[in-house]
Amino acid sequence: MWWPVAYAGYCAFAGRALPQLAGNVFVAFDSVCEVRLRDHDARLPAATDDDARLEAVLGEAGAMAAPIIDALVLRKEIAAANAWAVLLDAFSSAAAVAATATGEAEAVWARWRRLLELCPYPAKRRPRRFEYDGDGERLEVTVRASCCLFFTSESAKASPDPYCKLCYIESDANRVRRLRG
Repeated sequence: MWWPVAYAGYCAFAGRALPQLAGNVFVAFDSVCEVRLRDHDARLPAATDDDARLEAVLGEAGAMAAPIIDALVLRKEIAAANAWAVLLDAFSSAAAVAATATGEAEAVWARWRRLLELCPYPAKRRPRRFEYDGDGERLEVTVRASCCLFFTSESAKASPDPYCKLCYIESDANRVRRLRG
């Protein structure tokens, strides 16, 4: 649903031109909420520094998302705080891709941490990076800020591990056990 946010986040973290999001999306409410860019070439003016770039992407994503979130909340499809947390998770996904694609992982993750510091969204939690030992090599995942509601599914109810592996409720010790599989 929030791929335009992930795309904009990737551009911000990778130092690329930022796409215009506000006023540049098509939203369809069918069986799911689908959000697509209208004009893939529409760009924001160049930012002068990292903070300006991050504030711009937060502003664009927030302006684009606010009316969509309001509509979803009105339809009782999601809680507002969880919807804003989903946006933060989209930025986390973007950072993970940008860290790999640019070869500048530390710089990208530093920008991601700064974005979370600057973020004005009313989410209850922030995502976090979690590193663990995966059979002799350092691996990492991003623990989600939002809830995917996996625990409400029938398969989760029948499982000894009712939460998704990236859930903020899951203990880190159990997360590692499950990730190592």
